[in-house]
Amino acid sequence: VVTNVLAQYARETGSQYLNHYPGVWRYAAERCSRRLLSRDEAKRVYGWYLDEYCASMPLHGDVERFLMRCRAEGLRVGVVANGNADRIDAFVEARGLNALVDTVVASGATPFQKPAVELFGLALRNVDVPGHRAIFVGDRLDTDVSGANRSGMWSLRLRRGPASEAVPEASEEVPDAAVDGLDEVWGLPLLGETADLDTAVIMAWNAALRASTTSSGRK
Repeated sequence: VVTNVLAQYARETGSQYLNHYPGVWRYAAERCSRRLLSRDEAKRVYGWYLDEYCASMPLHGDVERFLMRCRAEGLRVGVVANGNADRIDAFVEARGLNALVDTVVASGATPFQKPAVELFGLALRNVDVPGHRAIFVGDRLDTDVSGANRSGMWSLRLRRGPASEAVPEASEEVPDAAVDGLDEVWGLPLLGETADLDTAVIMAWNAALRASTTSSGRK
């Protein structure tokens, strides 16, 4: 019944992503129960969604392998994501990625969204690396590549997922390099020429489910 209320609400508002947010689940549950929920009840309702979400969203096969090699190479690793922070944190924890990632920056925990340079800058500060020593890997030109370029990072496009056929519509959406999978990153001259222990790899959230990363440079 709750999911039916959510579906109706999404149709009425024209948004397909509202189900990711706890306030919407609270709204639906209160509509069904015809009373206000306590804070603990609202957390439990959203927790049911998070459990289902984490169980149904697999990682790409190359993500964990890529992160493990980043660790072995001494690279600092981060994730930058647009979306609800609770959902993203829950997924990282459920997939056991906490030990492989140094920082997760979710737009829902800030006033900013990609491609805002403030969001990318927060990730860089968290891994203590300047933009020209970082490579950002993401699948979207308008949010990932654009934000990385405007933040002074090296931008690496991961060509997979719904945005794989997109073409740049502005100069800031042109990536420094492109790959079809994360295993290809290590063969790029961009990484080989500039990587050292001060290098960071920051991944777009879509890159983990649909791919993303950051590493070094002199942009």
